[in-house]
Amino acid sequence: MCADFGLVLGRSETSQYIGKPAFSKFLYDKPGAQNVIDPSGRRGNEPLDIYLERLLCENQETRETIGTKITNPRLFYCQTTVEIDRLFPQHYEDNPSAPVPKDDLIILPFGDKPTDELLMDKEIEVSKYLRRRLIQGRDAVFIWEISPWSGATYVASSMVRSRKLSRLFDTMIVIRSNSFLAPYDHQLRDIAEILSIDCDNVNSAALPMRIAEELFTQKVFLVIADAFLIPQSGMDGGLINKLLEEVCRIHSEKKVENDDAGSPTRILLIGTNGHLSTTRIPATISSENLSVPQVYAFAEFQKFWRIFRETRDMHRYELGGPRLKRAKAMYEATEGIGKTVSPSEIRLHAFFAADITNYGYSDPTAGYTKLIRTSEDAIPFAIRVMHDDIISYLRSIWPLNDGARETKIRSLQYCSTTKHWLS
Repeated sequence: MCADFGLVLGRSETSQYIGKPAFSKFLYDKPGAQNVIDPSGRRGNEPLDIYLERLLCENQETRETIGTKITNPRLFYCQTTVEIDRLFPQHYEDNPSAPVPKDDLIILPFGDKPTDELLMDKEIEVSKYLRRRLIQGRDAVFIWEISPWSGATYVASSMVRSRKLSRLFDTMIVIRSNSFLAPYDHQLRDIAEILSIDCDNVNSAALPMRIAEELFTQKVFLVIADAFLIPQSGMDGGLINKLLEEVCRIHSEKKVENDDAGSPTRILLIGTNGHLSTTRIPATISSENLSVPQVYAFAEFQKFWRIFRETRDMHRYELGGPRLKRAKAMYEATEGIGKTVSPSEIRLHAFFAADITNYGYSDPTAGYTKLIRTSEDAIPFAIRVMHDDIISYLRSIWPLNDGARETKIRSLQYCSTTKHWLS
């Protein structure tokens, strides 16, 4: 239980309640607290988590006092972290301080534009393959089963630059859900508003059909990230399952009307979802196809680093400086063992390193916000999308009465380098 409580301190949905002033005062007024490392690091030699675990093991009276200080006397009678969560008034699902994707709906106009300079060659190749599949129109909906840290959402978004697709579509809408309870319902209602559907005069049962019709009429291509959230058909799937069914129905009717010529694919799902009966993109298109051998990683890092220095308005000349030397040593250290690295990782590292006022740019324990060190509006689209991909992945493995997921999230919580994604 002591170990569980230590883990809970790092969990977004409960730490805001545990970190109350009364509890902090109790901790630091106890004998021995003078040896605890304070937040500034100027005094003490005992880490807070070690001190806390020692304190919790003292006796039952101390544990009950701690429970009282955080207004939950029953805390140490819990047997699991799930029971701990139930003691607190807000669940992760509705807690505004918990990490959630920042961009749950993105509107991108199609048009013939220059190639995005932040795309790597492999990403451009995969983007071209996806475009061909969309134009063929064999299926109304298909799913791209790929790991969330691969940068697939960004690659899919880059298709708005295609001249051929711009003849078929006017707009791309990228959505992801920020709710487990009714996945995508809020985003689909927003889409209905964008498509000028009067939701007040359309009941929920008919709304998916109206949205599907307007997707075809207004030439909208829909990208749905985090497909793992889509529930099984036959369960209470909400609007999203009904939308997929309606889009498939309309697409089939158009194939009959056009003598099997069909129309382009209308929806791309990104992520793993074993129970959706949609056509999978061949397994050859996976995260490994987007990754690059370590031997080429440093050259790409240099390219991104120079671009992001301009983005950050950091023009100090540092060619061959310590940042490049450090990055070169890091990427070359594992060249001989066949390691690959994803473009999204390289972009993120380069964006951190491009801030020449930050000397701890390679230390992830500083936290995502401190490493970004810029306003929300100034964060490049590629970085924002990757952040949302990772946050969504962590939400997908959050323990909800599921032992396997609880084990996975615990292993991440024990790893200090992931703390900045969890808080």
